Amino acid sequence: GTPAATGATNLQTGATQLAGGLGQAQTAAQTASSGAQQLATQLPGLVSGLGDLQSGATQLQAGADKLQAGLTSGSKSLQDGATQVQSGAQKLAQGAASAQAGAQKAVTGAQQLAQGSRQVQSGAQSLQTGARSLADNTRKAAQGAQTLAGGAKDFQAGVNTLADGNEKIKAALGQITTKLPAQKDLNSLNSGGKTLASSARQLADGAASLESGTRTLKNGTGDLLDGAQKLTDGLNELHDKVPASIEQLGGDPTGLAESVQVRTTNFADVPNNGNAFAPYFIALALWVGATMTTFIFPYLLLPESGRQTRQAARVARKLTQPLLIVLGQAIIVVIGVRLMGVQFATPGQVILTTLAGSVTFLLVILALNLLIGPAGRILALVLLIVQLAASGGSYPVELSNPFFQTLHNVIPVTDVINALRHAMFGAFEGQYWTFMGRMGVVALISLTVALLSRRRWVYTDDRNFRSPIITDVG
Repeated sequence: GTPAATGATNLQTGATQLAGGLGQAQTAAQTASSGAQQLATQLPGLVSGLGDLQSGATQLQAGADKLQAGLTSGSKSLQDGATQVQSGAQKLAQGAASAQAGAQKAVTGAQQLAQGSRQVQSGAQSLQTGARSLADNTRKAAQGAQTLAGGAKDFQAGVNTLADGNEKIKAALGQITTKLPAQKDLNSLNSGGKTLASSARQLADGAASLESGTRTLKNGTGDLLDGAQKLTDGLNELHDKVPASIEQLGGDPTGLAESVQVRTTNFADVPNNGNAFAPYFIALALWVGATMTTFIFPYLLLPESGRQTRQAARVARKLTQPLLIVLGQAIIVVIGVRLMGVQFATPGQVILTTLAGSVTFLLVILALNLLIGPAGRILALVLLIVQLAASGGSYPVELSNPFFQTLHNVIPVTDVINALRHAMFGAFEGQYWTFMGRMGVVALISLTVALLSRRRWVYTDDRNFRSPIITDVG
């Protein structure tokens, strides 16, 4: 027992350590799964950004080409314009010099004219002042034209520098475009990231399942340890309580071999098959007797004087003679069965059951005749055949198909057979009055149908209504 307990303890310790290691593995797997999921989440944005960068680089290179072409064209146009401005400034300087000379001449002429008229002298002075201002402005324009020409040269140098920088940008963009990953590589990177995230999730799930199984193993190891300890205790107790020697039993070996005798008690004992079939054939005989009255008495024929009577009186008139006959046949059947040696556990109940069954059967058959006419007696014979199979009198109804099992619970012959089995053999203890009550319900329903069926009566002249024996309309 002790090695088993020690082994179970070691197994539990190992299971605990395995559970701790698996917990750490699960934590690492979850961390890897989280990182892979973040990578899978950011990869689409990275792929999209790289695609945008590649597209922007292409557009920037195209723009640089256009800018270089425009700068070249603009520089040439600007150089031409600067040359034209310089030429114009030179012409303006020459014109200013000519104007200055002319102004000097005008001053001389004005001095000569000053002697002739004061007004001309005043205008000449104004003209002289304007000429001097014109000369000064002309000199300033010449200086500005020279400054503009120098700025045009500086601008041309800046344009050349810009063109060189544009060439360097174009070359750098070409290198960037070459080093960017291809679109298929980006797609592969995106697909690999998704696969990595999915595998990380599966790894985390597997680690969780493994941890759960380890906990189960740990718990089972504890149970195993407890069981091993109990087994050890039980073996020790068994070892302590088993006697060293066993005393031999005394007595007769035959008596010991047959120390118990089986005693069988039969409930509702039936001596033979004849007695067992008696309730079944009694019920069928009562039904046949009630059916035969429809072939003897005209159930539907009444004299003309019967038109003035109530329906209840007509029904009572048709029931009187057949009722006496079926009650008489019930007594005869009971006496005949008893004379044949069939036992009666409760003779009074046997008589009551046969009388009640005869009345119930007669009311059912009368209701059929008053409801559907002469075809009612044919339907009564059909019901006899159906009840042979559905009543459960010859073999258990559970062996029949579901159709007969359903009919078994509603046909009146079933209740008569069960009530007779109780009265004759004591079967169905405590259910006798249940069977009798159900027969009473069937009898009451049949009587109600008979009282409500008025259209099947056939009336004949009172003088022709003599014999109660059946006629053509019976």
